[in-house]
Amino acid sequence: MKEVRASLILGLFILAATVLACFLVKKDVFKNVVQLDSGAVNLGSVIHEKVVVEITAENEDGESWTLLEQTPLNEASDKFDHAIKQIVAKNKDLMYSEMQFVKPTTLHYSTHVIYQTTTQPNFDLKIDEKTVDFQPETAMYALVKKQLVSFINSSLPNINQSLYLTKQLSPLPEPTLMKDVPKKAEPVAASVQPDYSSYSDAAADAATAAAAAASSAAASAANEASAMASDMSDSLEETGNVAEEVD
Repeated sequence: MKEVRASLILGLFILAATVLACFLVKKDVFKNVVQLDSGAVNLGSVIHEKVVVEITAENEDGESWTLLEQTPLNEASDKFDHAIKQIVAKNKDLMYSEMQFVKPTTLHYSTHVIYQTTTQPNFDLKIDEKTVDFQPETAMYALVKKQLVSFINSSLPNINQSLYLTKQLSPLPEPTLMKDVPKKAEPVAASVQPDYSSYSDAAADAATAAAAAASSAAASAANEASAMASDMSDSLEETGNVAEEVD
């Protein structure tokens, strides 16, 4: 009789434990549900979450690239500046305040919360997005950085409603813009390497002048010699005439 009671109690305990386990599993699976346009997504228990912002670009020819990869909100301004510095470093004549897109370009700003949960190993939830068109003559650096911070701050209410583990995020401060670095003046070529072509021209001019002088001197000498010969001839003729008269 005691064995029957013990077995009955053990069976009831196992049954209760099974029901409780099923209830807990069901509760965990439907603990956090995200509603999307395509339907509901069950996150279960959230293990890890991070909030990021991204900027992609596309020009009128359909060429696209990422201007700012998915980056934590508090690092976005610095990462954007780093990307701009890399562009300027490859174009020595370019200054921050003069940066422009070569072709009409559209920027896509977006904020995301990326979850790691018991049911979703890597679930990317897009919170907000915004597109801005840029024309080639528009200075883009300061404008894009200000738009980036403004977009993040405007998205914070929706972001905070989607957080399970992270504390409520605060607005970012006004962005600090990088200042243009004055370009160093390029040294004059003559100060680095003499222009020997001018020396050659001067030498040629000197040679020409010397040749002209020599030619002039030769002509003068020839004229003097001719004059002397003429004088001698006249003298000889006079001498001959005198001799005839004496005879």
